[in-house]
Amino acid sequence: MAALHISYLFDWHHFKVEAEPLIQAADAGDAARVRDRAAEITGELRFQGQEWILDNPWSNPLPDLARWVTPLNPEQIGICFLVVLTTHLSESPASLLADWPLLNAGLSALGWSERDTAILTKGWATGALLRPDGIGDPLLRPDLTLDLLRYNFAWRVTTTYGDVGWLDTATVYQMRERLIPIRDQLAYLSEEQLQRAGPAATIRSLLTAHDRALIMLSAAVETNRGLFMTTS
Repeated sequence: MAALHISYLFDWHHFKVEAEPLIQAADAGDAARVRDRAAEITGELRFQGQEWILDNPWSNPLPDLARWVTPLNPEQIGICFLVVLTTHLSESPASLLADWPLLNAGLSALGWSERDTAILTKGWATGALLRPDGIGDPLLRPDLTLDLLRYNFAWRVTTTYGDVGWLDTATVYQMRERLIPIRDQLAYLSEEQLQRAGPAATIRSLLTAHDRALIMLSAAVETNRGLFMTTS
């Protein structure tokens, strides 16, 4: 089964406001604050009979966070921050689904760099969300086998499957403005130029992927949101 790209509208401004004191507390050795907030969120979901917004067939069930005892390890802290983050997500009217490699191939054929296509379909790493001043390139996913990063909970704000990333409001707007005028150019590509996305790639599917991306980006622009994206 092809990897699926799912997007959510992301109120990242308000997440950062909520997360900042929790980050400071965790840095000071008090991860109980973010654990308690995450446990409150999951408890409310269970009480109301609601599913977690990131729940899908590839995810593991959410643990009973209230039973976690401190000190928490970086992975546990990261999961807690992810739960808090999801309260700032809402459904997007469109996602790229299984056609995100096809859109990458089409954009590459028009001269987009690998970096630019990765920004559109993968987004910035979550470490750049919690620690924007502590990394170099916000696009790069780190090697978590390195001791320097293994114990940094900011890099552990991720699902147990696939990849996650996010885009700020300004980048969403820039991506939308780049996509708007190129639909006709994509329509005139040859299907041979799309073969890196697979033998079944078609121009029709490429245009559908372009339209989905534009709907996704436009919804974020119109609501003054960013995007949070999962590829699983």
